[in-house]
Amino acid sequence: MKLLRGSIVLGLLAGLVGPMAGEELPPAETAIKDTVDHWGLPFSDQWRLYRENFRSYAAAIGVENPAFALGHETALRKTFLNKYWFKGQWGGEVNISAGRNEAEAFQLVVLPAVGAELKDIRVTVSALRHETAADSQIEASAMRLWRVGFVRTVPAQYPVRHVGDWPDPLLELEPFSLGQLDAGLIWCELKTPASAAPGKYRGTVTVSCQGQPSQSLEIRLDVWAFTLPDRIDRPTLMWTRGKAGTAENRALCDLLLDHHVDPISVGQTTDFDALDADLEHCLARGMTHFQTPPYNPAKSEEFRAYYEHIRSKGWLDKALIYSVQDEPAQEQFDKLVVPRTQFFRKEFPGLKTFLASQYHPGMDQGTDIWLTDLSTGFHAWLSAERPGSQEMWFYFCHLPIQVSFDRPLVDAPNMLIDNDAIEHRVLNWMAYHYGARGMFIWSANLDWPKGCEMWPAEPLKLRQEPTGYPYAGIHNGNGFMVYPGPRPSVRLKVLRDGIEDFWYLSQLNRLAEAGDDEAAQLLEGV
Repeated sequence: MKLLRGSIVLGLLAGLVGPMAGEELPPAETAIKDTVDHWGLPFSDQWRLYRENFRSYAAAIGVENPAFALGHETALRKTFLNKYWFKGQWGGEVNISAGRNEAEAFQLVVLPAVGAELKDIRVTVSALRHETAADSQIEASAMRLWRVGFVRTVPAQYPVRHVGDWPDPLLELEPFSLGQLDAGLIWCELKTPASAAPGKYRGTVTVSCQGQPSQSLEIRLDVWAFTLPDRIDRPTLMWTRGKAGTAENRALCDLLLDHHVDPISVGQTTDFDALDADLEHCLARGMTHFQTPPYNPAKSEEFRAYYEHIRSKGWLDKALIYSVQDEPAQEQFDKLVVPRTQFFRKEFPGLKTFLASQYHPGMDQGTDIWLTDLSTGFHAWLSAERPGSQEMWFYFCHLPIQVSFDRPLVDAPNMLIDNDAIEHRVLNWMAYHYGARGMFIWSANLDWPKGCEMWPAEPLKLRQEPTGYPYAGIHNGNGFMVYPGPRPSVRLKVLRDGIEDFWYLSQLNRLAEAGDDEAAQLLEGV
């Protein structure tokens, strides 16, 4: 009897799933039919949901069998190349809000019909017109469009949602084609003019392709009645590689400064003509800090001349010198770092030192600014009631050494290509919560993959082998936040949003301290 009941149940299940299981898939889909997406959803459900969403989209726009659909996603969720993995909204309106002089982005996604090939795809945006003030509009030129590019990651020792193509580089938008399994991803970034009238605006983003009717999504923008500064007064530092005084290096600096990031390596030349030109340019654009050349005892007079030069220029308060020993163990800290720092304080007063390190007793004797990874002794320092007078800054590099972890490295947010986007943004919320005075990220472009000079004509190949001893492991995207060109990354964009979030939190804190109850309530729990 049990066998009979089991046979009946299996027969019923076969009747339910049989047609789906036996359905003939197109060749491209057949090749991936046994796979899951980055959420773990099997392809059978991806296939079902995609066609259901496509039919609903077609009905909503009143077009029978459109060649493509339009979707959109926030900047807080990375969107993958495989169209069946799309998790955003199909059709509808794009709703964004921003202060004046703030950048806010969304992702436009072109989703081809099953089996469709799209050629000569073009994207345009209209001006955004104020709903009530007829003479107020934001010109279409305020919306910058990039084609989202992809980097193929390699298996790493830390857990990730997916190994393979991850979205990160942002490329110049040119007409493009789609076919087979690919979605077309466009990063749409609006920089609200500082002069924009507050209120609600409407506009459209339109996609056209060869031989097909164009389609549009409506954009609704709410501009708030306050203005963000051109540069958020929040130190976020990165090392860069580039030749001082060149147009290429200047373009890299401009890209970072546009995202509230200090390209501190511009201060490391002893060519005073190039130094002055670069620093004057960057400081005028809001750079908060720069790094000096390293101190070499054999060339002490050269460094003293540099010190006197920046002091005479009035730049000493923005200058930082890195410690004599990177990431020192306790003995190195005591024997090397502390004596050198005391020497600096005596011989070069006003010049601050900075150091990435696990916390050591007497940290303020060895550095003015302590860069701490969140997975090392940071929490022990908090528990000890924050000893020392040094400034505490967050440090993001996926390769700390001479440390003792008190929790897994991956439990803390980080800046790798295969981290979720929310990790890149929440860093500044955590910095606000813990009182971190600044942030250092290694680095903007020091560790570009080999052969990157051929990119984007040829695919970018990340490091295939583990980093050498005493470092270790594979860390996808560690050591660069921009791409050759220079071109921005999704990570840089989301980081910039987080820095702007920090400005919001700081303004709320200022209002709360002045007695604003609503601001105090908003800050509760942050």
